[in-house]
Amino acid sequence: MGGLVAGAVWWSQPGSSPAALSPPVMAPPPVAAVPQAPVAPIHTRPPLELLESLSSDPEYARWLQASGLVDRIAAAVAAVSEGHSPREPLSFLAPQGSFKVEERKTGTFISAASYARYDTVARVVSSLDVEATGRAYSALRPALSAAYAILAPPGARFDQALQRSIQTLLEVPVVRGDTEVVPRGAVWAYKDTSLEALTPAQKHLLRMGPKNVARVQEKLRALSDALDLKLARR
Repeated sequence: MGGLVAGAVWWSQPGSSPAALSPPVMAPPPVAAVPQAPVAPIHTRPPLELLESLSSDPEYARWLQASGLVDRIAAAVAAVSEGHSPREPLSFLAPQGSFKVEERKTGTFISAASYARYDTVARVVSSLDVEATGRAYSALRPALSAAYAILAPPGARFDQALQRSIQTLLEVPVVRGDTEVVPRGAVWAYKDTSLEALTPAQKHLLRMGPKNVARVQEKLRALSDALDLKLARR
């Protein structure tokens, strides 16, 4: 289930005009679609008893009700490993509300209310039991690998894609203080060019706000150790 954690933190809303501010949003990243099921489906729903022990959070129990969970995780990891947004396969994780900014004399900044939309996701990710997640991942690896093989180039391995996905997220900076945005056409962009240069997947995590980014990254480091993933340490 390391793939679910790696894919649980990115979404966007449709674009709108910054001038209208009703509601302002960040630019929507490219979307990675859920793969079409083969004529004879090869993936079945993972047994809930294998996954229920990972967290006692009620919101996590809701996540487990999503259909085609194995295929969704594989599609999300495939997308993030290439820097793309997994918004469509992980649509059941989308936050409520819209992106918000605050207008000040010194500029336009992302509102704390915008970050708060992701508090629930960060809370659930933080609640995952690392050892139980490792056992579940080992049990589900064959199914995840088979689902990933439908999407990936020949010879590509799911565990390598998962490793790249987690590495990508750990490279997202924890930005302390206010984050300024500027209008770019019909959407908002980060004024800091180093933030704007991040991949769409990384921007989704960045959009969760510094507190939530730090919580998610802490859990991802623990999970990467439990899964024995070879990540570059920073």
